[in-house]
Amino acid sequence: MPIANVNITLLDGALGVLPSNLVGHIAVVAGPASKGPLLQPVAFARPADIETNFGYGAGVELGCATIGRPAKACVFMRTDTTSVGAYGAIDSTNVDGTSVPTADAAVEPYDEYEPYVKVIAGGTIGVDGITYQHSLDGGRTMSATTKLGTDNHITFPTGNVKFDLAAGTLVAGDYWFTRTTGPQENASDFSDARTAIAEMGYDWDFAAFATPMGGSEVGSFDTWLESLWAAGDRKAARLNARGPAVGESEATWIASLAADFSGVTSKRIAVSAGYCEFSSSAVGARKYRRPAGWISTARALKLAKPWKTDLGQVDLGNLGGDVKIKNAAGRKAGLHDESLDPGLDALGFETLTSLKGRKGAYVTTPRVLANIGSDYYLWQYVAVTNRAAAACGSRLLSRCRKNIFVSPSTGYITTPEAKDINKEVEAEVRNAVGDSVSAQSFAVGQTDNLLAQNSVVTGALRIVPLAYPAGFDITMGFVNPATGVVA
Repeated sequence: MPIANVNITLLDGALGVLPSNLVGHIAVVAGPASKGPLLQPVAFARPADIETNFGYGAGVELGCATIGRPAKACVFMRTDTTSVGAYGAIDSTNVDGTSVPTADAAVEPYDEYEPYVKVIAGGTIGVDGITYQHSLDGGRTMSATTKLGTDNHITFPTGNVKFDLAAGTLVAGDYWFTRTTGPQENASDFSDARTAIAEMGYDWDFAAFATPMGGSEVGSFDTWLESLWAAGDRKAARLNARGPAVGESEATWIASLAADFSGVTSKRIAVSAGYCEFSSSAVGARKYRRPAGWISTARALKLAKPWKTDLGQVDLGNLGGDVKIKNAAGRKAGLHDESLDPGLDALGFETLTSLKGRKGAYVTTPRVLANIGSDYYLWQYVAVTNRAAAACGSRLLSRCRKNIFVSPSTGYITTPEAKDINKEVEAEVRNAVGDSVSAQSFAVGQTDNLLAQNSVVTGALRIVPLAYPAGFDITMGFVNPATGVVA
């Protein structure tokens, strides 16, 4: 029979755990983690505290990135994952020794890594003398030289990666590498995560998920956000499409995304496409390959008014001196620069680009995956709309079931009552959006039959947004002062 019990899960690092009454621009960051409670959102202000409580994984890395670059606090939630981490094919063409390294499938990687091992001193497997260095980021950040001893395997101290070494020899200079996939959610896992976010005690503006998604998953998120909107919660999301597979060309990858996302649109979701390289804000500061949307999400949280400022505004500076989307020669394998390989921006994805004469990476266009021609194609337009709608809804909710004078001759709302409501709503919206719009107005309808059972008052909130020109088209020529003629 069931036994009465109270289960309590301890969260360490409480100094970095924030209360539920957070204010400001708040994101819910969700994704896989190696430990910690599932589907329990907790707010943090320090990357180290996320690591302490949730270990390793893509979700932890995104959470650390959003508050460590620097941005603000985030609400972090560990998602459940159906698929476990796995290894890709090992490239051991540069192993001259007779020992063959293989991945230990029973040891499941925590994240999307690029495990790399380089032999420093050679020898025979099982005989003391072999030394090596290892890396989780493809050799960009190497460990100290480590003794293999008499072991016949190499286990990375973080990342949960293990290579088994067959009997034989390794030669100094040998190296091998692979790519791993981390644990991943399926449709049911994502559904559980959305439910947990919708029911949590924190207020929030948008949700950011670490795991790349396909078109069908993004469509499910859009349906969810639409249901929240209908219930009065004005929310948005920042998601990521998959990056190119090993050996997949840019053209093939872009065509694949176009097919996968064909017909998928949303007025509330920004979907980033392409990978970049940047230093982790977690312990070790490795230079991982990550979805470009991770770094633009950190920028979105860093801005004081993301409902006013374009994420690609050039004078904000680049996204960080360590963010790479190309090398000195141009294209860098696995990374996407929209200026070199255009196509994703036109499909409605948010991408990163380089700019002539400036170092680093910038957001190309902070796109939302909206229909072509939609008014809501920019992230800031979605953010300011949500903010204005929330203010309008809050003010009008307080008016529900409150008495209203009607004209004795028509049964419609009186002009003084209408003006009072209009002023209240305009003041509330103005306080919320301020100079983040060019103009805003509100007017209730004055021909509604308010004496009918369960009557409603119609109205119209209108906003003139700010403009965000993508560039300038200038003519230039010489002028002869003697004639005033342009040469």
